[in-house]
Amino acid sequence: MKILKKINDFLFPLNCLGCGVKDTFLCDSCFRKLTRLEDFCPFCLMPSLYGATCRHCQKKHSLDGAFVALNYSQPLVKKLIKKTKYQPYLFPLLSNLTEALTEKIKKSNFLKNPGKFILLPIPLTSKKNAQRGYNQTEIIAEKLKNDLGLLLDLKTLKKQKETRAQSQLNLRERRKNVNDCFKITREVKGKNFILVDDLITSGSTLDEAAKVLKMKGAYKVWAFVLGRNLESK
Repeated sequence: MKILKKINDFLFPLNCLGCGVKDTFLCDSCFRKLTRLEDFCPFCLMPSLYGATCRHCQKKHSLDGAFVALNYSQPLVKKLIKKTKYQPYLFPLLSNLTEALTEKIKKSNFLKNPGKFILLPIPLTSKKNAQRGYNQTEIIAEKLKNDLGLLLDLKTLKKQKETRAQSQLNLRERRKNVNDCFKITREVKGKNFILVDDLITSGSTLDEAAKVLKMKGAYKVWAFVLGRNLESK
């Protein structure tokens, strides 16, 4: 067992990805240095309570608002979120990052009645999930469920077609890229949902998911997100 542990420690060293200190992927000091975001409309970035979609943007979008914890433009935040997307041994780091999101939500009065909302992690296609072996948004959602007392649903929202990486596209291409990529498999009429994702850029993916939910009768659709790329709106 000691030999196996040494091999594991060699292959997957448990060092802070911010400063290199041992025995953690993210130390308390580096966690406190992560740049937090204020609340703003997820589409035009105007300040708004809880990150609600502003009145003007409500006319064009389906998402009711988004809580976003961290500024992806900060190099350390970008490094951490990118690594958790493709390296499953960093699962504990996802828990660390989600803590910044739960802290923000708990400080607000948004979840006065957690039982009113159901968490829906943004899904991968079956093919992509099989290739990667996991979906990081499900891990984030599981942490949120435990910390906030929310319901979690992994079956209602499905991704039915592959899409290109949103980061490589302009705004018009992003909207076209995700058009009709989701489907609803269960009854959602009159229910309130919170979409869960690791990163928001233009908001097109979350808005598309909100659109298909509301087309099937969902009442409110919000989002909880780890980070926002402010350099790409």
